[in-house]
Amino acid sequence: MTRRLSCAMLVTLCMALAPGQAQAITHPFAGVFATGIPAPFPSPGQPFDGACGVAVSPSGLTYVSDYNNHRIVAFGAGGEYLTNYSSPDADNSPCDLAVDSSGQLYGNGLHQGVVRIPGFISVDPERATGIAVSPVDDSLYVAHRDHVSVYGAGGSPLEATIGGPGTLGDAYGVAVSGSGPTAGYVYVADAADQTVKVFDPAGDPQEAIATIDGAGTPAGGFSDLTDTDLAVVPTSGNLLVADNLQRGFEHPFAAIEEFAPNGAYLGQISHWTTTVNEKTTSFALVHGQPTGLAVDAAGAIYVTSGNEEGSILYRFGGGSIETAQVEVAAAGAGGGRISSQLSGVPSGNFTGIDCGTLCTTEFERGLAVTFKAEPKPHSVFAGWTVAGNPGACTGTTPNCRLALFSATDITAKFAEIPQRTLTVSREGAGFGSVSSSLAGIECGESCSAGYDQGAKVTLTAEASPGSEFVGWSGACSGSGECRLTLGADAAVGARFEPIPRPAPIARGGAAEVPAISDPGLTEGPGVRLGALRLKGARATLEVTVPGPGALSASGSGLSPAKVGAKRAGVVTLSLALSKAGRRALGRKGRLPVKVHLGFKPSGGAAPVLLAKTVVFKRGRGK
Repeated sequence: MTRRLSCAMLVTLCMALAPGQAQAITHPFAGVFATGIPAPFPSPGQPFDGACGVAVSPSGLTYVSDYNNHRIVAFGAGGEYLTNYSSPDADNSPCDLAVDSSGQLYGNGLHQGVVRIPGFISVDPERATGIAVSPVDDSLYVAHRDHVSVYGAGGSPLEATIGGPGTLGDAYGVAVSGSGPTAGYVYVADAADQTVKVFDPAGDPQEAIATIDGAGTPAGGFSDLTDTDLAVVPTSGNLLVADNLQRGFEHPFAAIEEFAPNGAYLGQISHWTTTVNEKTTSFALVHGQPTGLAVDAAGAIYVTSGNEEGSILYRFGGGSIETAQVEVAAAGAGGGRISSQLSGVPSGNFTGIDCGTLCTTEFERGLAVTFKAEPKPHSVFAGWTVAGNPGACTGTTPNCRLALFSATDITAKFAEIPQRTLTVSREGAGFGSVSSSLAGIECGESCSAGYDQGAKVTLTAEASPGSEFVGWSGACSGSGECRLTLGADAAVGARFEPIPRPAPIARGGAAEVPAISDPGLTEGPGVRLGALRLKGARATLEVTVPGPGALSASGSGLSPAKVGAKRAGVVTLSLALSKAGRRALGRKGRLPVKVHLGFKPSGGAAPVLLAKTVVFKRGRGK
């Protein structure tokens, strides 16, 4: 039966680590160890493209897998570039790495086989998801989803297996302890239930003796152990687990969670910022999975930022720094985002909290952090609550600055803004459109829209050819712009009338009547409608005009259209449904649109107005 390491068994220790009573720990950021092959090897240098694995030999050599460049890069103890080993496989190369006490290096292709390096000699040809070398006897451990294969020193033939389908569901990452009472214990990350299983090969290798479930971490458990990596600190026997904090993200933020040999949570290695020489330095373990994790003989921790272009190898010191856990939450009927910001870090850089997705983390104890509340549309920030500190961050200022000396719970309240409806109606015998300065009204397309209470909206009326705007009614008056502050629902009328006909002109004793048609007619004098061709939400209409001028079209659900004619004859007018019209066509499959046509002759003659109903049909192209 699996023994689960949790607060139920570790009552004394868990009480000591309870929020507000003691601090967790992190490790000091020691800087960027490597970013790739520096110039002039070759010039101008080559950055990592997929640094998804790292291993450190007992002599202090550091190896980084540069997956997408199909090579492994070797560095000296001071970070100086030494050499690189190119993979002979053009389709795959090592990702996870491990090295034994003699300096023998092993590589695990991404979900592929395991090889010895240099030479890339096959050790295990099956699909593998993680490798580790035992510090006790140099045995090689290879994770295979539902079991772990064990090879002798130097990768000699298979000796045993650990776990099995009844114990491991989706194994990623493996580590072996070489310290104290846990020496020889094998740790395997299982993404099937987001736990780390602990095995003692000296006992029953098929049955886990304990399970670490991530209890005590800021999130209360592991978020995502897919393609994770594990390591054991040789100086203490502590277990390090790379946890992807944003499950399902292509490039999630990651944290390194640290546990004592008995499984008790100790702290989260800072994955976003730290203080170096009294200056705040920002960095992030942002990766495309997997990441790499290793510890040297002195306890320094090496972490790669993962399988992506421009990835980096970071280094953390073996010492410890006390931290304070922070949890933020949103409350109220509204909604919003809460983020954290540190002095000296450029605005927009991730610094620990981005809630939505990351609402808990740890900050270095005593660090001053500014929390920022940003309301979503139709919401307003209504104030902060800091548990146990009612005098902190009063009022509705969206920035809350706190010095964090203990575990802290912070709540940002967001209130919902009441919504008001503005309705516009077009009146009169003429034609025209009404639009709003604050997006929403585009009438003919949309004659009603919702706005936040108190919103300031300006309406503008534009008459179609042959018509004129007469004035507003309802919530506005006059004929200028309609300016509204929406304290309640409002209705506005916009009146358009036809431009009056000029008086008949007598020529040679007979009165000549200008060519103008009734808007209900399908044709007007001198203007004839020709062939109509439909293609889904678009159409072309041929129109015969009596001379030079401008032909335009408008209508509800139609984008305004215009074409010029240089002489008498046939012109082609392109018609297209507006966004609202396309939505209506998508819903109904058939959309009749009354198209208002206007031909304005050059030289100032009276315009001709026409109307024609065009039926758009879905499924005949875009």
